[in-house]
Amino acid sequence: MADDNKKTVEFPQKKKSKLPILITVIILVLAAIILLILLSRNRQVDMTNDTLIASLDYELSSKADFYTYEDKIYYATKDGMQLINESGNSEWSDSYTMISPVLIGDKNIAAVAEDNGTTVRLYNENGLLYNVSFNETVLTFAINSAGYLGTVNKNGSDYSLSIYDESGTVVFGASFPADDGIPTCIDISDDGRMFSVGFIKTSGINIESNILFYYINSNDVQSVENSDGMFASVVSEDCIPVILRFTSDSRCIAVTDDRALFINPTASEDNRTVEVPLGNRLKAVCVNGDDTLAMAMGEQILNADNQLAENTVVWYNSNGGKINEYTPDKEITSLFPGIDMTVLAMDRNFEAYNTKGQSVWTYRAIQDTTKVLPFNGSDKMLVVTPMRAMIAKVGRGNSLIEIETETSDERIEETTSQTQAETQVENQSEIQSESQTEFETETQIETTTEQNTQSEETE
Repeated sequence: MADDNKKTVEFPQKKKSKLPILITVIILVLAAIILLILLSRNRQVDMTNDTLIASLDYELSSKADFYTYEDKIYYATKDGMQLINESGNSEWSDSYTMISPVLIGDKNIAAVAEDNGTTVRLYNENGLLYNVSFNETVLTFAINSAGYLGTVNKNGSDYSLSIYDESGTVVFGASFPADDGIPTCIDISDDGRMFSVGFIKTSGINIESNILFYYINSNDVQSVENSDGMFASVVSEDCIPVILRFTSDSRCIAVTDDRALFINPTASEDNRTVEVPLGNRLKAVCVNGDDTLAMAMGEQILNADNQLAENTVVWYNSNGGKINEYTPDKEITSLFPGIDMTVLAMDRNFEAYNTKGQSVWTYRAIQDTTKVLPFNGSDKMLVVTPMRAMIAKVGRGNSLIEIETETSDERIEETTSQTQAETQVENQSEIQSESQTEFETETQIETTTEQNTQSEETE
């Protein structure tokens, strides 16, 4: 018999949770955001009024050149220097007269000198720091971010070297007889404590590279045996030093015609240098703001080890460690440095590639373009043509394309005809032009070799 008095126990029903719905909504929102980001990246963007921030026109004969740092642009011509801000407006100007100015920069400092001339002018963001004039020709020069200047001058058949501090006062001077070698490049450490100069020395058919390091201030000079302050050297056979660059930690990167040297000048001789031999001739070289070295490989050296495909770009850190390499499908013509990226120039195609192995942005020009420099971060660039400079927003991950207009067509035709009639726009190879005045090394090597041969015959 059923127990009619038995109570039925009812359990309360659980309310359905809204959490799965909330998670689904969040996922959908995130997916939409990611989709928008992907759609806004890797897309082609026309260089129109929306992306073009400012432009500056000049004559082909002005010899205009540019150097960028953060949101400032140093703009040099044969008639003077200007500082341009990110809006394209001039903040100050300084007048001078030069036939063929050479512009270099280091962080917030820029300098301009007459090619094979006798004058160097130094600037910071506030204007002219000082001007130095010589009786002898300036063969090559370098600056640091503290406002120091180093010059190598031709003094008859010999050479002289001078270092100036931020006030334009001489803090080092020396003479070098031609028998000691031909100085080809120079650089100064960021802290102004030391400098380095590279020599080539010929003996018959043999060539020797010698990179010397000197202290500048008197306290450091007194701590070494040499009275002139020379405290370290790196000797290499059968190569020519082309670029010297101190890094922020006072190491030094040296590039020759067939190797890269990563030098800690204050270390013991056994631990001083990491040498990276190259299996290719170099097309272009630059040192980025994060102290990484970028090298674009040219033709392979016969029977050499470590050969890479032509046009491969390789990045190294300041210790000589390889951090990345990239081979584009076009021929490399130049490299331009950024803070943490390198702009690869491939005729009228340009790609900003960072040292982590990522393409940041690309740009395709419709006219001859001599430089494309990262500007004010990674989302802007400065485009330099023979007759016009443009500040543009390129956008991270985007591909900016210069569109053809009637005006641009006329300018292209005018530029091309004038270029062919008056001048040939030179390749912006960082091996010679990023921070060093062009130096007629081969001619001087032949002259020195001939002198050595005649001397040996006389003896």
